[in-house]
Amino acid sequence: MLHRKLIAAAVLLLALSGGGCFWHSGMKLSKAELPAAEQGIAPNAAAAIPKEIIKPSVLAAASEAKAGGSNVKAGGSDVKAGARSEQDRPATDFHLVNENDEDANSWVDGMKTLGGRQFWADQLFFNDWKIQRNVFTGHCRLLDGNDHRHKSGSYDQCAAALDEIKIQRKLPPMQGKCVILLHGLCRSSNAMNKMAAYLKKEGGYTVFNVEYPSSQAEIESHARGLDNIVRHLDGMTEINFVAHSLGNVVIRRYLFDQTDATTGRTPDPRIHRIVMAGAPNNGAKLATTLGRMILFKLIAGSPGQELGSGFEQLHSRLATPQCEFGIIAGGRGDDQGFNPILPGDDDLVVSVAETRLPGAHDFILLPVVHTFMADAPQVQQCTLRFLQHGYFVAEDKRQPIAAEELPLVGAGK
Repeated sequence: MLHRKLIAAAVLLLALSGGGCFWHSGMKLSKAELPAAEQGIAPNAAAAIPKEIIKPSVLAAASEAKAGGSNVKAGGSDVKAGARSEQDRPATDFHLVNENDEDANSWVDGMKTLGGRQFWADQLFFNDWKIQRNVFTGHCRLLDGNDHRHKSGSYDQCAAALDEIKIQRKLPPMQGKCVILLHGLCRSSNAMNKMAAYLKKEGGYTVFNVEYPSSQAEIESHARGLDNIVRHLDGMTEINFVAHSLGNVVIRRYLFDQTDATTGRTPDPRIHRIVMAGAPNNGAKLATTLGRMILFKLIAGSPGQELGSGFEQLHSRLATPQCEFGIIAGGRGDDQGFNPILPGDDDLVVSVAETRLPGAHDFILLPVVHTFMADAPQVQQCTLRFLQHGYFVAEDKRQPIAAEELPLVGAGK
């Protein structure tokens, strides 16, 4: 049993090494090595963050920059007159930003971000512009397409700044068809960059490559962030999703939250098609195997547990898409797979059986491994074909999964 867990741990580290949990300017760093500004910690909020998260030198610099600033009101913030309604705000667990302090965070405006992608969650897109929220502080920032900050502060302040920029620069409204990309566990949006470029060039789609701190919050929280993104895609006439691994589970949780039979509530009608790559639709045995290991808990966070031992509870809150969706699984095409500790065929991390979901419009098995699946040309080609036509290869070669096929709930056991 011990050697199996050691093998599983090695596989996990190998799988995550493609993106890592924390990346900073191309170098792998810990939270403590990231500047306070990159963690979204303004001078007047740094004191409220646990000291072990920030370097002492950074804390000192933040304290010095705070001089003359106003105090932070922990646990909540006053809403400015004329600010956007509570419904338009992203759900947050932290509110360390005082919205009445206009200049508290101006010290980082105009700077290019340095990394720290596992600490930020996209909340709103407008073409190449976006608003992100820091998972630790609730602090927000407005970024342009080159990752330069144009505003730091509360969500309302960043939204107001974006509205001003739209007018000043005469930015055109959003329109047409878009694709929302979601990366997997412990990865960043960088993992989907090649897919994004391909869909833009070959498909002509507007692509929103979502950043979210996958290991730093529960799947439910990520789904709320996705909801805020979708609700603010004004002008888009068609919305598609392409996700890798955990990103698919986030989408299914989002769809569950948007569905209520008693009130007749349904997901956004603009949602057209979904491509699921390497999706642990039935949990992940690898996550269960590693679930009790401290290293795994530190790396994968709550979502790692939810995909493993907690999947039966999670499953009841995952919807099956009502739109057309297709599943791409990785494997060798035999009963051995790439990983000797997983039963049947697999992509090294997720088994083929774990990807299957009744109701899928098409299914395809490709000889790719989990971590770099979105980079594979054949995956990109199949993805675009499905978004455009509803099949991976051809209409007469579709391999749908019957809706009556029993789901493999608890495959992660």
